[in-house]
Amino acid sequence: MLNWLKTKLNLWLGLDPTNHPLFRQLTEAVAHHVWVTDGEGQLMYCNQSGLRMLGVDSSDPGDWTRFLHSEDRDAAVHAWTEAIRHGKPFNQEYRLKMADGLYRWHWGRASPVLGAKGQIIRWVGSAVDIHEHRELEEELKKRSRMEQVTIRISNRLLHLPPSQVHSGINEALKDLCEVYGVDKSFVFQLQPGEFRADMTHEWCVPGVPAEIALSRNLEVDQFPHVLSAFHQVGYLAINRIEDLPETAAAERALLTASGAKSSLLVPMIFRNQLIGLVGFDSYFQMRKWETVEIDLLRIIGEMFVNAIQRSIAEQALLEQTSILARSNADLEQFAYVSSHDLQEPLRTMSVFLQLLRAKYDGKLD
Repeated sequence: MLNWLKTKLNLWLGLDPTNHPLFRQLTEAVAHHVWVTDGEGQLMYCNQSGLRMLGVDSSDPGDWTRFLHSEDRDAAVHAWTEAIRHGKPFNQEYRLKMADGLYRWHWGRASPVLGAKGQIIRWVGSAVDIHEHRELEEELKKRSRMEQVTIRISNRLLHLPPSQVHSGINEALKDLCEVYGVDKSFVFQLQPGEFRADMTHEWCVPGVPAEIALSRNLEVDQFPHVLSAFHQVGYLAINRIEDLPETAAAERALLTASGAKSSLLVPMIFRNQLIGLVGFDSYFQMRKWETVEIDLLRIIGEMFVNAIQRSIAEQALLEQTSILARSNADLEQFAYVSSHDLQEPLRTMSVFLQLLRAKYDGKLD
């Protein structure tokens, strides 16, 4: 389409192509943004679809850079400036602010139209909405990063000695916050033989207060909504704290007091028994938790369970080995003392027999 328009413009060099009826009919028929500038990049024409998309009534939307997302503005303006300077096609992806105030990704392209002497007299361009494609692309990249960090955490925890499992989980929480884009990650563990829980691990981004010292000895029965969700679906995804039902008053009060806006919790299960949970909190914006995030966090929870239980088992084995070593040492000491105590009477008897032999040698039958 863009090349066709460029060809038609070459046929209308002596006229203002934006006033040509056929040109207007064609550009108004397309769903995306079509525009034309003069050779210096000054806007001459913008189709109605583009104006409606931006929420502009006038045929002159003004400075187009004001619609660019702040993170994309410098790169887009630089690419457009360089295209004009060198007479090369413009090709850039950027986000534009729509009439509803939301930003959507667009693929901007423009080609120069040359005059009879080879000079650039027009630029004809378009901006095609690629938001869904870009979101899918980002989702695939995000999923790949999540899977990679999950594999990395698994390999790391698998080879840690018991003494380093605690720090290994903290390091894993940091990695999870970074790749998931959350503000806090944490682990609660149930006290042995009790239905009370302590926060045992925590990692927060700057600006989010740590709560590990305050989150101790919590009565698990006080949070029935969490327990019910764990039993029914295997996780609790809270996109907006205010949306929690009345039955979750305790959970809402705790999360509201912490300042969290969204939360995701998954149980840690060992031999069909709840032994704790791992969770994410979002503090600076509300978060709609995606299925892939929930599934991978549940896998992370299983990894933490395996690492913690392996650490407990190996620590118990080390303690038993130490006890056995002490027992063996005590047994060796006892054997040594016993041997010494038994040898002393034997030495006495041997001396006595030698004396008897010396005194009665040859006198006894």
